[in-house]
Amino acid sequence: MKKTPAPLIMLCAVTLLGTGCGEELSQQDAALGWASTQRALSAGSAMAMTPTTSTGGTASSLDFSFVYACPQQGEASFMGAINFESVYGEFTWKVTYSACGVDGVIMDGVLDFELDTLTQDSLYSQHYTYRGELVYSGDVDGLCVVELTSSSTLDTSKTGLDYTTTHSGSVCGHEASGPISQDLAEL
Repeated sequence: MKKTPAPLIMLCAVTLLGTGCGEELSQQDAALGWASTQRALSAGSAMAMTPTTSTGGTASSLDFSFVYACPQQGEASFMGAINFESVYGEFTWKVTYSACGVDGVIMDGVLDFELDTLTQDSLYSQHYTYRGELVYSGDVDGLCVVELTSSSTLDTSKTGLDYTTTHSGSVCGHEASGPISQDLAEL
């Protein structure tokens, strides 16, 4: 009986695994997975505001490293910094999801998140960047590559409020681009 070499078997196994991961999540699954990712990110980010999570720094610059226990199972490890200078703020996170369960979605992988803020007189702006690769299981099953940039501006100098936001990039293989603008006085 002829034996198949082990490296050839490994190559075939890796090729088959890669074939399943390359498929795009449906728009509904991408939305559900991304919403769960955001819930864990928001809840973990809120922990940064508690004094016990800081690893040191001054009132205008704090380094953080802590673990958020996800609601259903697993955890999300946060490492990053918050810096404030006058009218400018910068938040930087590297979040490692380890079997983190939120709303039926289990997440594994790493997501980098950056937020820059600027406040001047009647103009407020934010610039978000998300980059990473997550593997979803549970209610959503598949790979989600994230390359997303968003910006929003709120101008209060007019009679009403003028709000503009733009998105570019993709989440789980789906484009997330285009401007959204609204004069809040019209609402």
